[in-house]
Amino acid sequence: MSALLAYQIYRLDHSRQYASFIPVMFSTGVWSLFSGIWLLMPSSYVLATVKASYIGVITLPVFLFLFALDFAGSSWLPRVRKKVWLLWIIPGLSLLAMVTNSLHGFFWQEIRLDRVLADVEVYDYVPGPWFFVHSIYSYGLVIAAAVILFKAVRMQKSLISHYALLAGIAAPMIASIIYVAGLSLLDYSPLILTLAIITFALTISHRFYQENITEIRAMQEKTSELNRLYHKVVYVSGRLIQAEPGQIDMAIEEVLGTLGLATHVDRSYVFLYDAEHDEVSNTHEWCREGIPSEKDNLQHIPFSEAVPRWRHVLMGGDHIYIPVVRELPDDEIYVDERAILEPQGIQSLVVVPMFSGKHFVGFAGFDSVHNVRSWDEESIALLKLAASIIAGSLDRVGYEKALIRARDEAEDANRVKTEFLANMSHELRTPLNAIMGFTESVAEELSPGEHREQLGIAIRSSESLLQLINDLLDFSKAEAGVLTLTPQKIELFQLLDFVKDTFLPGAKEKGLDLQVYASPQARKTFILDEARLRQVLFNLVGNAVKFTHKGHVKVFADATPLNGKVPCRSKKHPDMANRTEKQEEAGNDDTASGPLTTSLPDEGVSGKGPLDGAGHEGEKQFDGFIPHRLIITVEDTGIGIRKEDQGTIFKEFVQLSSGDNRQYDGTGLGLNIAQRLVSLMNGDIRVQSQPGEGSRFVITLNQVPGAAD
Repeated sequence: MSALLAYQIYRLDHSRQYASFIPVMFSTGVWSLFSGIWLLMPSSYVLATVKASYIGVITLPVFLFLFALDFAGSSWLPRVRKKVWLLWIIPGLSLLAMVTNSLHGFFWQEIRLDRVLADVEVYDYVPGPWFFVHSIYSYGLVIAAAVILFKAVRMQKSLISHYALLAGIAAPMIASIIYVAGLSLLDYSPLILTLAIITFALTISHRFYQENITEIRAMQEKTSELNRLYHKVVYVSGRLIQAEPGQIDMAIEEVLGTLGLATHVDRSYVFLYDAEHDEVSNTHEWCREGIPSEKDNLQHIPFSEAVPRWRHVLMGGDHIYIPVVRELPDDEIYVDERAILEPQGIQSLVVVPMFSGKHFVGFAGFDSVHNVRSWDEESIALLKLAASIIAGSLDRVGYEKALIRARDEAEDANRVKTEFLANMSHELRTPLNAIMGFTESVAEELSPGEHREQLGIAIRSSESLLQLINDLLDFSKAEAGVLTLTPQKIELFQLLDFVKDTFLPGAKEKGLDLQVYASPQARKTFILDEARLRQVLFNLVGNAVKFTHKGHVKVFADATPLNGKVPCRSKKHPDMANRTEKQEEAGNDDTASGPLTTSLPDEGVSGKGPLDGAGHEGEKQFDGFIPHRLIITVEDTGIGIRKEDQGTIFKEFVQLSSGDNRQYDGTGLGLNIAQRLVSLMNGDIRVQSQPGEGSRFVITLNQVPGAAD
């Protein structure tokens, strides 16, 4: 039992507080073990077991005395340990005298059979002169140990009652004295001492268990607290990431409140650093109810002069932790700190740095006003993480504001540019029309010849210049958001014939077969902006004729009636977004190549569909009309478009740049304007093309009012 309890104490006593008690238990165990074994041994072994038990009897007083000094924390313990061999002189001689007693009889003068009790031989050990030396020395050590332990237990808040300790030591001593004096046939002191030591050992083990349970609970509470703080830091991160630039100040004060409540402080705040003036200012603050705000009092503080220690520590990436403000040393270095902190009633605080990359941008602080607050390294590390997130959010907002300013400036500059371009287009077109008119009049009056041919070149050049100016005017209108539609009743097949008549001479001159065909469903009246649709067809058919050197150019129109009523003011077709997304996912394959157009932004666009502008009064003109999906295809056998170029031909100022394509004239605005116009009419343009085989442009207009069959 003693050995088991000794091992248990050794296992539980990680700090080795009771290491000196283990030898006491082993000595007691040896004494008790062999004192009991002799009752079971034959008479020939009795003397040997008695001598073995005395090993425990002789060594126990020394071990008990050393344990008493250790338990009491006596200042004598280090000195005694240095000369501990002196304590073992008499016990060593006692062991030697006991083992060799048969030679000299110093320890026991005589060992004789006294009587037999229940078949157990009881021997009478007559003490020798050295036995009395041993007894006096041993009792002296035990009494000294008892006094030391009794005082220590009375002074300490121990689980051991000092009366119980006194009884546990006095009882075996009294039993031993009774036996030595011959008043008892049996020595009961080993049994009583063993019970006392075991009780003492159980008390120590219980104390260890209590301490371990308390430590485990403290660790659980600390882990739970850290876990709660960690989740709050995660919340802080999400809240600041989602904050809009205009809401960042409110979001930071909100997260300061969250962190303040989670860490049980009374005030949390952020100071930002002005590197130019070496100042810090309290920009954000949260205070618990009843705690006054110090924000207005802490503006433009000279960092180097007010708190130089803070500046050095925080800029070095470390934190400031003051457990108790009133206990700050009276050194000169802390005078300024106390002058700032004590008037605010701060008892404890922790301050963590804020960095943007490697640049110090400020610090976040957490004050305890009502109570002293202790901090562990793990909690401070989480606060550092939260401060870094705040600094990153401030950086992000700064970048976003800079981008917004740059965007606004670019939009203003672009608006000025487009307005100037629109005005200049009008100013240029007016004199150009006059030049063209006078040139045509002069050419008509001249007879055929060199001068008339030169005037013809001038007229054609003027027409090209006028087309360029018109393209620039339309582009500037689209950029400025003032491109409009004027829906009216038109005969689509007549418009197609007009397009054919316009481009037929040029096609014949190049030996091309120009064909125009309208299905029966397309040979009806529609409500569209004829001028804008004609502009789109002129661009596509003109490009087809220009880029085709042999073969044909075909224009085909078809219409499909749709269910439902004709809307007075059309909206974006619900399939538009889906088709655009699918087109982008599909890429430029054989069935759907090139970008599909999408509707222009709502702001600044006065028309969003083929019927915009009709208004309430225009509802009457839709009687007898139903919605149609109108598809117009322009196909040629020209040079074609490379797959990698099909995604860019609808961008402004973009022309084909490979091979001989650079020989063709153009501004690179035609397809872009056509795309914008078709999008404005609630439609899209797709392109399918293979180099050397030709191209096919497909215009799809949705919800176009057409005459019912």
